[in-house]
Amino acid sequence: MLWIATLLLVLLLFLVRKSFGIISVPFAIAVLALVMRHAHDGSEEVTAYALAWLLLLSGARISVAHGADAGDAWTLAEITPLPRHFWSLLWIAATFLALIIGGKWLVLLS
Repeated sequence: MLWIATLLLVLLLFLVRKSFGIISVPFAIAVLALVMRHAHDGSEEVTAYALAWLLLLSGARISVAHGADAGDAWTLAEITPLPRHFWSLLWIAATFLALIIGGKWLVLLS
């Protein structure tokens, strides 16, 4: 998982344009490389679990933060008869369902 995350971060490096991304993505690559090279197996496992929890929680945070003001909600409201609030509630429900299912799997695997 850590090798795949590193590979995806390298690919992401070609897509970032803002200064935060230009600094944070190489930093994350360096941290993952150091963990894979110098850390013990237990530390690698903790890093993989932390990365999985970060992804699960950040998805839920983003869907709640954007809510009905998300650009995709406006677009879908224009091309479907459903209001933008429906789409935002659907995304929030889906991300929290993913958080519950993913969290359950991570707890069971640990």
